[in-house]
Amino acid sequence: MKEQYPLYLQWQEVLEVLMKYTERFPKSVRHTLVDRIVKTGLDIMALLVRAIYSKAKRDYLRQINVELEVLRTLVQIAHACRYISTEQYGSLSKKVIGFGKGIGGWSKSCGA
Repeated sequence: MKEQYPLYLQWQEVLEVLMKYTERFPKSVRHTLVDRIVKTGLDIMALLVRAIYSKAKRDYLRQINVELEVLRTLVQIAHACRYISTEQYGSLSKKVIGFGKGIGGWSKSCGA
């Protein structure tokens, strides 16, 4: 059922990009910044699945918005430290912003 949700598929693509980009980060930040970025991305996926199957969708959608903001911040840090290029940052940001707009629309449709 979750595969019928475009946001689920969209976030799956974002996760794939996150995994690809963070593979190349220096070893010195793999257990700090990379772990946080990947964990946050996976947490968003878990919250998305919970929102799909839950009757209390608004609560999960709010949590997704908070986690998205955390992820944006972590990606900004990675860009500032030059672990990802400006091109990668722009591409990833567009995907995350598009996903965030989708979450916002879903929240509004739930009366949030």
